Amino acid sequence: MKIDVADAEHATARAYFQVLTMRGLDHWGRYTDRFVRRDGRWLFSQRSVRVDGATPGGWAAMRASTNAGSAEQPGRHDVP
Repeated sequence: MKIDVADAEHATARAYFQVLTMRGLDHWGRYTDRFVRRDGRWLFSQRSVRVDGATPGGWAAMRASTNAGSAEQPGRHDVP
């Protein structure tokens, strides 16, 4: 993870993630976040998720193929 503090009230961060299931590596990607400081606490103000890859036949790959053409947001990977 890399965090850049722009000023006393704003920061950005970048982080990589990987999702492991009982069958092994399923998918991977990165988060890009923006933070704002409110009442002494750092809070998310925005999060962007990018899925960079998925194991063929895995949960994410199968979900992507069944959602092709749907209105679901790109990069969203909620667990059912």
